[in-house]
Amino acid sequence: MSSVKITPSDNNGADVKPTNANTVDEIKKYLDDHGIAYTSTDTKDQLLAKLGE
Repeated sequence: MSSVKITPSDNNGADVKPTNANTVDEIKKYLDDHGIAYTSTDTKDQLLAKLGE
């Protein structure tokens, strides 16, 4: 049985930006879902920095 990853949200269903507690794959999924560009060589810190741009 495979697990299903869900975009983080608060209890009201609102989008919650990933944090350092999330995996790189989770952060990339969030960026993809929100049309935010990144490169395959971006580090976790670089990916998280793109959330504030």
